[in-house]
Amino acid sequence: MVPTAWALRAAGHEVRIATQPSMTDAAAETGLTVVPVGGDHSLAEVVAFGREQQGASIFDLSEERPEMLVPEKLRDAYEEYVTWWWKLVNEPMAEDLVAFCREWKPDLVLWEPNTYSGAIAAEACGAAHGRFLWSVDLFSRLRRLYLSGDPDPAVPDPLTAWLTETAREFGVDFSEDLVLGQFSLHQLPESLRLRELESGTHLSVRPVPYGGSAVLPAWAREEVVKRRVLVDWGSWSRTAEGAAALVDVVDAAMELGAEPVVLSPRSREDALPALPAEVRVADSGAAHLLMGSGSLLVHGGGFDVCCNALVEGLPQLVVLNADQFDAGPLCRSLQDRGSLLAVSLGEALSKGVDHLMAELLDSPGARAAAGRMRDEVLAVPAPDRVVPLLERIAADRGAVGG
Repeated sequence: MVPTAWALRAAGHEVRIATQPSMTDAAAETGLTVVPVGGDHSLAEVVAFGREQQGASIFDLSEERPEMLVPEKLRDAYEEYVTWWWKLVNEPMAEDLVAFCREWKPDLVLWEPNTYSGAIAAEACGAAHGRFLWSVDLFSRLRRLYLSGDPDPAVPDPLTAWLTETAREFGVDFSEDLVLGQFSLHQLPESLRLRELESGTHLSVRPVPYGGSAVLPAWAREEVVKRRVLVDWGSWSRTAEGAAALVDVVDAAMELGAEPVVLSPRSREDALPALPAEVRVADSGAAHLLMGSGSLLVHGGGFDVCCNALVEGLPQLVVLNADQFDAGPLCRSLQDRGSLLAVSLGEALSKGVDHLMAELLDSPGARAAAGRMRDEVLAVPAPDRVVPLLERIAADRGAVGG
């Protein structure tokens, strides 16, 4: 969201980032004004507890089996998500966020697709509002699948019931705008979107890489002698198997005569497995600064790093991290277009990845396909070109068009 926020600021508008207190420092790195609201949520603790429970799982948002996409199962999915995700994130901040919006009176509120309190706060103060999507719109897909199953209208789904009750506390009536926004701002080009299952009005903005403060190391300015394989630890599986697969990827890159560079958030460097001494580790905040020197990106399915590679036209190998629930459909779209190969973590460990890496490094077709995706991404309007449209939406209090 940061590049679009700065595009609005550069156009002369006042911009505020509202977030939970624990995100204040990360948000302040943007150079924009931050407003901490409410209290911190416990989602991370709940997720960690769920990982420890044998067999514990939540409905897969990318689920495609027909027997799982029936009204009863979809209703249960909403129950799980409302209880164990959306309530946890929204309820600690809703009251304070509404109070801030009524005090500051914004003309436009852009909200992350599960921060439904942003929609409620916008409605409470009369602002236009829309979702700012960070991947394939699986939340809209879930909604569309549920409603298309002709559920009993007398029994609202758990998301509708919860939002109705919560919004009423602030004098706001329920509507589908609280679920899907008056519009959605999408960062993926047309060919990578699930258009047949999207609901509402979707606008497009080009993904502009941003990873917080970044320092370009001196070695990164030197001429690249070998082919460079970038390996993203930030999106990688945090299991022991994931660590073993990362070592295998690094070893395979070296055996292929390439230079592996591991991209790691500063907060995860201590968790890196033992790597050969000659392997360079770079702050993942600088990932976009290194993409242009790479021949291949290997990652766990993270949307942000995937977009970095799309912008640079870099082929990708994905060792799917089960925690990246949006990775499957996103990777399938790219794999169909020839710029990416994806394998499960189990396959990577049992069959190895050297042959896949060699295929992507040696194939002119993969590089050409990645180049075509780059051209498609760069054809999407950059944030500064989206600003006039957002201005009209704000002026019309959410009316999209014209």
